[in-house]
Parts: sequence; structure tokens; C-alpha cells
Amino acid sequence: MRVLDKPFNLPGAEAMIAGFHRHAAIAAPLTPTTRVLRTRDTVRADVPTLYGATRLDIQWYLDGTRLPELAGRTSVKVAQLGLGARGRHTPLKLTLRVTDRTEAVRAPRIVQTLRDEVTWRVRR
Repeated sequence: MRVLDKPFNLPGAEAMIAGFHRHAAIAAPLTPTTRVLRTRDTVRADVPTLYGATRLDIQWYLDGTRLPELAGRTSVKVAQLGLGARGRHTPLKLTLRVTDRTEAVRAPRIVQTLRDEVTWRVRR
């Protein structure tokens, strides 16, 4: 039994956090992922706000290339992606990756499970 005012031991905290991530997504699409999005569309995702020292790392990727200017955002206008000639004939993959960088989890096999991805198809 846990005594008040003392933290959980590290293996117990890791197991609890891993359990949360198994049952709840940290990135949920608000914009449907089933259709190809065009420049007039806005991509939106729901990412929870965590309290305390832990912050979620939010990164966007276009066909595997990280878009650092979009880091931390939960919505992106497709027109802002600067697709140009890219995506004219074949849709590109826009991916949101959200990672929980908590220091309470140190086990490498658990750390790898603390992320979520959502992918949309976009074109010009």
C-alpha cells in the first residue's frame, strides 16, 4: 500500500503510464482521414493538455520530412504546406506525431509505446 506524500516506485509509475497509453489515444483526428484534403481544407487534431512538468511533443511530417515550423500546433491549413507542384497528381502523406516525453518512464520498450500518429492524404 502506498503511503501518502510518497511517490509511486518507478516500475509502478511506468506500468501505470503504459496502461494509460494502451487505453487512450494522445492524438485523435478531428478532420476525417478517409478523404484527400485540398488546399482549402484545414487539418485538425485533438491533443490533450497535460498538467505538471510533462509536455507532449507535437510534430508534423509531409511525406516523412519533418516540418519544424508547425511544431506544437494542433491544426494546419493545407494551403500553408507550400505544396507547389508536389501533390498535383499523387496525394502526399501529412502525418501528425504526438510523443509523451515524460521522465517517469525509463524502460526503452515502454518509451517506444508513448506516441501516437495520425495520417491524412493531401494534394494541391
